[in-house]
Amino acid sequence: MEFRKILVPVDGSNPSIDAFRTGADLALKYGAELEVVTVINFNNEQPILSLGNLEKFTEEGLQKQGMAVIDSVVKDVPENVKLTKVVLYGDPAKAIIEEQETGKADCIILGSRGLGSVRRFFMGSVSTEIVHNAECPVFVIR
Repeated sequence: MEFRKILVPVDGSNPSIDAFRTGADLALKYGAELEVVTVINFNNEQPILSLGNLEKFTEEGLQKQGMAVIDSVVKDVPENVKLTKVVLYGDPAKAIIEEQETGKADCIILGSRGLGSVRRFFMGSVSTEIVHNAECPVFVIR
């Protein structure tokens, strides 16, 4: 199996950090591009908007929050690994699978569970849905 592009969804949880490390190791070994994504899912959180927190729900604010999650995970990526960072929106499993298909990633490496419904970035059942529906190899890291 040859890896040219590896997709790693992250949410800041320990399993997603472990998945990132595995993806970075494989990217380094195979000279592959490493695409790290996080997903902002509006369906699981109904924010109470006020003037004090309105900015974090703007497109720019959400993009910043997503990039902050990615940046917190990728800070130790080896220098010679080509890294792409993407914030996705919507249902996490569907968004990740769609990104894999359109971006032509050779595989998906993800954590076995995420932060849960308290956080909006990644849901615990996502890994199961991706394993069953992705049309590429999926590696689940525990």
